[in-house]
Amino acid sequence: MYLDRPTLNAIRRLSFGGPHGGRRFFFLSQAIFRGVRALVATGRRLDDLLYPAHVTENVDRPVFIFAPPRSGTTYLHRLLSQDEDRFTHVRLYQTLLQSVTFTRAVERLAMLDRPLYGLPSRVLEAADRRFFGGWRDIHPMGLNQAEEDEGFLVFSLLSPGAFVFYPWVVDLPRAVSLDSVEEPVRRTVMAEYRSSVQRHLFANGRGRTWLNKTVLLAGRLQSVTETFPDARFIYLVRHPYETVPSFVSMFTTFWPAFYSGWTADPEAVRQLAQLAIDYTKRSLELLDKLTPDRYLVVRYTELVAEPRKVVEDIYRHFGWKISEPLNRRLEAQIAAARGYRPRHEYSLERYGIERRMIHDQLRPFFDQFGFDRQLDPDPDPDPDPDSDPDPDPDPDDEWIEDDALDAP
Repeated sequence: MYLDRPTLNAIRRLSFGGPHGGRRFFFLSQAIFRGVRALVATGRRLDDLLYPAHVTENVDRPVFIFAPPRSGTTYLHRLLSQDEDRFTHVRLYQTLLQSVTFTRAVERLAMLDRPLYGLPSRVLEAADRRFFGGWRDIHPMGLNQAEEDEGFLVFSLLSPGAFVFYPWVVDLPRAVSLDSVEEPVRRTVMAEYRSSVQRHLFANGRGRTWLNKTVLLAGRLQSVTETFPDARFIYLVRHPYETVPSFVSMFTTFWPAFYSGWTADPEAVRQLAQLAIDYTKRSLELLDKLTPDRYLVVRYTELVAEPRKVVEDIYRHFGWKISEPLNRRLEAQIAAARGYRPRHEYSLERYGIERRMIHDQLRPFFDQFGFDRQLDPDPDPDPDPDSDPDPDPDPDDEWIEDDALDAP
């Protein structure tokens, strides 16, 4: 498995020279990182011995749902994934283990849940609370929940997911954009990514289409299109004044927990906001290079207002057919999402980000989608107009999570 030494060396240097106890966190995080990485490598070697046919698995016309955070990627992903005859998607534990062998082992353990009086389930729930409880109001996570593909790349360190743990955006450019890394490395990383998808398909989705959702695709969109030349893309669009602060929040939330004494750094916030802007520009630039039959742009407001119509438009665009069982499951999932209200609100003002900075750099984006440029914040902003006024969503409804309507 590839490990990007330039990025690792930069993280070490910045951690040792930082003012907030970065050296201690570096050793702790790297111990966990190396341990899990070694486990993954072991599982993949076992795959080669026990399930060598995984290398022949065909990744045919995968579908990528992508957008900035808080644009409804999870909501749309959950709707499309109801088409179980057509699609398969990855769960968090699968992105971490990346192995047919370990996936099969987890499945066998799950079969023992009832004979063991629910002990495996209780252990899993405890692990979710311990490791992911802090994400509950931002991006609820669980080892057995549907998740993005970032785990397939994080062990190379060439993933913007690294910024959750290491707050040095401009100093880790290789993590920002895989597309900008030298070609031999880029091809190696994407070959491992493709292998991870093949292993998942072999274990869980033979004969079905890989359906993925991500908010961090922009930095590797070119690499993905080269690796999967028949891939199709669904790009969700929402007002940048709402998506940019969400992008900032996604990374900065846990920095105070990892770095003793860390407080909101205006420069770090500005760097993250700039990255969100750059990702938005890059997404549109690369989509323009695709033929219209390979991608579709969906507005967030339309997804929230008419989710059924959006799904029908997607199926019509890509030439798919909605079956009667899918019809019933869609109605159930759309009904489950009614009454949802996001627990977390984001604003540019909270992070001191100027609207003019965003508008001036994304003027073509504003013009193309007709977004209001409103440079001055509302003195008394109304609640999110896309949200249902019901303030008390059912906390036990496992489906209403993540960015079911709003994300991260």
